[in-house]
Amino acid sequence: MSNQDFTPSVTEQDDEYIFELRDDVFVAVRFASEKKLRFQMWRKATMLPADEGNIFTQSFRDRLIEQARAGFNEPGKPDAIPHIAEDIGKMATILGARGDDGKSLHDKLTEKEGPSITERLITLAEESARLFHTPEKVAHAACARAGHIEVYELNTRDFRMWLRSEFRRRERERLEAIARAERERAIEAAGALASSDMTDAPLEVARPPAIPPQALTTALGELEATAVAEGPEEEVHLRVAGHDGKIYIDLANEKWEAVEISKDGWKIVSGDAVPVKFVRSNVMKALPHPTRGGSVEELRRLLTLGDDGVATRDAWSLTLAWLVQSLRPNGGQYPVLVLLGGHGTAKSTTSEMLRELVDPAVVLHEHTLSNVREVYIECVASWVFALDNISSLPDWLSDTVCRLATGGGFKTRTLFTNRDQEVFKAQRPVIMNGISDVATRADLLDRALLVDLPVIPESGRKYLEELWADFYKHQPAILGALFDAMAAGIRNVREVDLSGRLPRMADFARWAVATERALGMEEDTFMKAYAGSRANATETALEEAPIWRVLFDLARRHSEPKPWEGNMKHLLAELNVLETDDALKRSKHWPKTERGLSETVKRLGPAFLELGVHVERVSKSHREGRRYRLFFREEDVAQDA
Repeated sequence: MSNQDFTPSVTEQDDEYIFELRDDVFVAVRFASEKKLRFQMWRKATMLPADEGNIFTQSFRDRLIEQARAGFNEPGKPDAIPHIAEDIGKMATILGARGDDGKSLHDKLTEKEGPSITERLITLAEESARLFHTPEKVAHAACARAGHIEVYELNTRDFRMWLRSEFRRRERERLEAIARAERERAIEAAGALASSDMTDAPLEVARPPAIPPQALTTALGELEATAVAEGPEEEVHLRVAGHDGKIYIDLANEKWEAVEISKDGWKIVSGDAVPVKFVRSNVMKALPHPTRGGSVEELRRLLTLGDDGVATRDAWSLTLAWLVQSLRPNGGQYPVLVLLGGHGTAKSTTSEMLRELVDPAVVLHEHTLSNVREVYIECVASWVFALDNISSLPDWLSDTVCRLATGGGFKTRTLFTNRDQEVFKAQRPVIMNGISDVATRADLLDRALLVDLPVIPESGRKYLEELWADFYKHQPAILGALFDAMAAGIRNVREVDLSGRLPRMADFARWAVATERALGMEEDTFMKAYAGSRANATETALEEAPIWRVLFDLARRHSEPKPWEGNMKHLLAELNVLETDDALKRSKHWPKTERGLSETVKRLGPAFLELGVHVERVSKSHREGRRYRLFFREEDVAQDA
């Protein structure tokens, strides 16, 4: 047979094809990736390292030819393999030629390997993760990793990184098996000439194939559809969660551990034993392991609440109440802690320390926000919503904070879509600070805990480095003390009866009372402090609307049996007559229209109730417009108001 008529023989063996070329050269070909094959050449007792590439490109064929010549030519025989270039070309032709069944050897090698990278990614995720969706139809996966479960939203970098790492791990295992088989072939080919180096040398494993972007995108789309259409519906939680009468706090550490708080106390549970699904963001930081036997007094020593007896006691009580409520899931209401103070009161440091204690983050607070979407992004990433050094709150932000506090929720259009909307219905603990009264609207003040911080004298100032070192030293013990108090709260909350003095945020107040003894405070300390804060809030709200004084005077003249009655036009006219200060009536703070008066009355409704003033709409319709009843009831005047 002439050289021109030579055709390499092909033998199928397991998951590869072995080509016998001329000059005693053999080539084993197996699948490497969707576009590449893996080639290993040997001649007599010489086995060359495997290489991967596209055999249908001239550049890769030239590379194989050069490797063969460099490895197989012997001293004194510079051209021991004169046919290598022609034979490798013939081998490429055979691999690409389609048979009667319409398939080439290249196609069959791909089929031997199994599904495409896209299909392998989907199978991997379905085998190693549990796909589900939230009530808002957001796809998630509970992924097995290092002996515990980690929960990711599918449309996040974290899930993509998990999927890539799992794919690489499995591919590395597959390639290691191939490398072992190739070494065994080399030892067998060498026969008696095999050396100990061939068996003892480190295994040379090929790099796992890169995942094409399109393959990853397609796989993620299929997995999302599976999670939403076929997966179960489950809630996910950020930092805190409730389950079966217990509270769980995500420590956000690498082991995905959590603290479980029950009526019997608290303990740390491993990631695979947590019965709820926590999700995390890239701004969350880990909480330390809490320790037992600590006291919240260590925190009191670190904070600058002053030494004025009653004021300091009230500020401390309100601060502790906010802390234990901020770690409580499904609490019904989360009060807004407002720290007020001028320069030198350490208001920013105090905010940061309280935030770091319960929900540490890479960035502890925001200074400016321009729209609801930015608030949404902050609240999706963090449990506590914190605003620092605020001079005033625009109306939209004040309304948004109110919804965060009591769970009204909000929605915003999904980026790059016309109709899809992102819904945010959860509640968040809120902390903010400023020099002046940053919260002035009555609806926000009704949800606020107002704490005035005193100026720190020079003798009481500390270096920040030393202050934070002291904080981190005692943080585990302080956390343990807070968890002790929360366990007491679970035991006591049902026994707390606030009948007859139920405040606006009654559920929060009940929890604060249930925990105050465990926090080292005397009974009724919180309710006194809360009453003082509410009175302060009422005064702040009313100061923003000077019309309140004449309206209050008018209401005092009418009891419930004999109320003042009329529409807003009549009420505005009567208030204009009662107010004798013309300059005040010309100011921007005095309502000029019926609508302006109606909005003011609605906004100040909670504050008016604290003063015993009732403004009620008459249910039946009238030709003269909506009519209202205005009257005063002494027994409704809030204590200490």
